[in-house]
Amino acid sequence: MKNSEVFEKTCTKEKKCKVPIIIIVAVLLTLCLTATGIFFCYKAESNANSYANYEDAFNNIENEDTEQKKAEALYYAIVSNSSLRKKEKEELSNYIQYFKDNKYIDYNHVFEKLKTFKITWNNPFLLKEGISATYNADNSITFATNEYRQESLTHEIFHCIEKENMPEGYGWFSEGFTSLLNYEYFDKKGDGWSTKANIIRCLCELIDPDILFKVSATGEPNYLIDALNKKGIDGKKIKELFDLCEKYKVVEFDVDANLQEMLTKIASCFVEMYNTIHDTPDYVRNSFYYSILRILEETYDYYDYYYLNKLKVNDSPETKYNKTQDELSTMIEKSLIAHY
Repeated sequence: MKNSEVFEKTCTKEKKCKVPIIIIVAVLLTLCLTATGIFFCYKAESNANSYANYEDAFNNIENEDTEQKKAEALYYAIVSNSSLRKKEKEELSNYIQYFKDNKYIDYNHVFEKLKTFKITWNNPFLLKEGISATYNADNSITFATNEYRQESLTHEIFHCIEKENMPEGYGWFSEGFTSLLNYEYFDKKGDGWSTKANIIRCLCELIDPDILFKVSATGEPNYLIDALNKKGIDGKKIKELFDLCEKYKVVEFDVDANLQEMLTKIASCFVEMYNTIHDTPDYVRNSFYYSILRILEETYDYYDYYYLNKLKVNDSPETKYNKTQDELSTMIEKSLIAHY
């Protein structure tokens, strides 16, 4: 019997079932990840005292897949953290996929940070500033109130994982990349940094997104600069873009700041970089500029495209960061402005 006939017989006559196979696969993957997270949560709690470091956890995991073992070992650090409640630990199981995707992580260092970070609540300064939570230099996460918000917790744990030696002037990258990770791995759309996440999306169109994992894990933005240089982007233009992004990050919540003017300059920088890489024809450039500008201003609610989460990225239109001029129109239609 054909699959279509099976579906028709199992649905009512009034409304036939039309579930795309990709949705079924996505649901099954989500259920598997959730079940895996719960299993390791309970197992890690029972063995928390014995897993004193990353090597200890790694060596005690029974799995022939080395990359999976590395990811699970780091997840053990999360679920053995005494500052987290059982429900919170179960909700954090998606970090396993992130640990698999980011091959540049310093496993020993990150294991120790994840196992020992503390959580404090009810900070009046954060509440006054309108900040829901923050990650601190002493490896602690502070919430403004006693209200638990998962999107804030996952955002700050991503900060905990990233290398802490990111030089001054790259706060825009740290917040933007963390926000994009929060969206792609936890489907969190309300962490307040969507514009900077969209800047990171534009970078993903220019270079291999894998470079961004490396920058975050090492705290070395030179990897990003070198990748853009290899695409023919002038160092002065790179510095101009980065300075504009940092300035925007600093004044983003200043009611007197001219944010629109800064966004137009950032969009212009990206268009010029695209032109350098793809030698874009004149008839495309104006429409491309306005498309990028709209995307920089976009919120997560209107965006459904993935660059980093390898479980999802293959379901999106192919990223065109390494394509030729002849494929430029396809790039514009299928990648950066796919949702328009």
